[in-house]
This record gives sequence, C-alpha cells and structure tokens, in this order.
Amino acid sequence: MNSPHESERIVTSTRLERTPPMVMAQHVPQGFVDSECPSNQEVVIPTESSSWQQDNERLGGLCCGRWCDYRRATIAAVAVEAVTSLLWIMAFYVDSFNLIYTSDVTDKGILHIINDSNHLHAVVNGITVMSSFLAFVGALQFKISAISWNIAWIMLSFTAGILIRIRTTNNLNLYNPSHEYTTNWFIIIVTAVLSALFMYPQIAFIHEVKTGVLNQHTYSRESYSCCCRAERKY
Repeated sequence: MNSPHESERIVTSTRLERTPPMVMAQHVPQGFVDSECPSNQEVVIPTESSSWQQDNERLGGLCCGRWCDYRRATIAAVAVEAVTSLLWIMAFYVDSFNLIYTSDVTDKGILHIINDSNHLHAVVNGITVMSSFLAFVGALQFKISAISWNIAWIMLSFTAGILIRIRTTNNLNLYNPSHEYTTNWFIIIVTAVLSALFMYPQIAFIHEVKTGVLNQHTYSRESYSCCCRAERKY
C-alpha cells in the first residue's frame, strides 16, 4: 500500500502526462528547473520576439522593381505632385497662354477667354496641392483614406483639365472664326503620363496596407531605399 505522499506524487505525474505540451509551457515560469527531469532536457517557451526575428524577410514589393518601398514612393510621388501643381499655377498666371496656345494674342477678347481658362486651371491645381498634402500626411501615418481621395482627385482633375481646354478652344473659335484654334493634345498626353506615374505607387501602397504588409509595426521590416539603406532594428 502506498503512503499518502507516494499517492499524491502518482496523481500529480498522471496529470502532467495528460496535460498538452503547450499548456505546460504556458504555466512553466521562466528559469524553472525540475530536479526530477533529466538535465539534458529543456523546456522551450516560444515568444513573439523570437518568431519575429526569424521571419524578417520583406514581403512587400518595390517601386519600379528596385527603387524603394511603396510608402517612400508614395511620399515622393505626392510631394512631386504638389510641386508640379504649384509650378502650373505659376505658369497659368505668368503669360501662360504662350505655353498652351501657339497663336499670337493681341485681341482683348481672346485674352479674356484665355485668362478665364487659366483661372479655372489654377483652381484645379490649387485643389491638387491641398489633396497632395493630405495624401502626404496619410502616407506618413499609414492612412489610406486621404490617399484614396487623392487618386480619385487625380483622375477628376485630369478630366477637368481636358474639358477646360476643349471649352477654351471652342470659345476661341466662336469669338474669332477667321482663325482655327486647336487643343494642345501634347500637354494632355504629358499630363496623362504624369497622372499615371503619380497614381501607381499610391495604388500599390493602398494594396499593401489593406493586406497587412505595410503598417507601423511591419515598416521596420519593409523599409527599403536603393540610395540610403538603413540598418533594420527588430
């Protein structure tokens, strides 16, 4: 017949054998050593930091395949977008008709039509500057709402620019039928290319944020720049 102490030890060992390994690991305090276990066996408790260090490979893409991560690319794109819009505003207010129309302008009526067009373009570009600033802040904070609005505004402003130019061309032809005015499609094509370049990294950034690849916690892993590589800290 077993003594009370021996019976208690048998019951305790039986419970330990039936307890799942992960449950045992959760209840074993750090630095605990069981004198009854062989000295060559160790209890390993997995931690988040160890799994994080093992999984430190980048999951996101790179802008144009090699330049930088899409957060950096988005910040750069919206900054260039804002600067470009500011330059357009300056161009529209400083003798801008020479950049858009090739005819010599001497008639006050024609100047009035062109200046009216310039004012509309300036308003559109002014909104673009504000939208770009909001997208810049959104990229810094991993917020996609402002960036989504900026993408929508890029498409709206591009469409508005085409409509303004067509409207101006029609008004000029109505005012001066003796001269045939045409819309400068070269400017429209350049604007289309710039708009696509501005939208590309922003769309990719939104995709990676939605899929969980990019956020405040993973950016130390995803951060990349071809010209200024910084050591990663985990």
